Amino acid sequence: VYGVSREGTDNTQVVGHIEARTGRCVVFPNYMQHRVAPFQLADPTRPGHRKIICFFLINPQHSILSTANVPPQQESWIQRSLDSTFAGTLPEEALDSIRAMAGATTHDQAKDVMTQLMQERKGSDVFAKFLTEEVSLWYVVGPRRSRLHIYLMG
Repeated sequence: VYGVSREGTDNTQVVGHIEARTGRCVVFPNYMQHRVAPFQLADPTRPGHRKIICFFLINPQHSILSTANVPPQQESWIQRSLDSTFAGTLPEEALDSIRAMAGATTHDQAKDVMTQLMQERKGSDVFAKFLTEEVSLWYVVGPRRSRLHIYLMG
């Protein structure tokens, strides 16, 4: 791979750096794993904080699944919908069969899937020391400048 060296490096391709200025946003592709290093104010005697917001940008040229094409999957929503539509008109056994066929997900099941997905996306500590390249980004917290480290793995 072009730009990757085995001697004296983390065996990764350097992806560069960017200055994050007030009122702007740093965006990078979702296929890059990242880790934000601990935060410290430039002047610890003054108050300050860091906010990191994660959101996903969608290319309007590519079709994606959305709630316009996928029905609700929450068990509680399906329960309320069936009860309000068929309460008193269908036997409870029929409603139970419809609920079973709906393939609804409970809140606990959804949390388990989310936890599993987060574990899969989290970088392994064993590989992280070989596959990371530190990229320093600067951003402003109020009138102070503070340093933000993001580790991008390519």
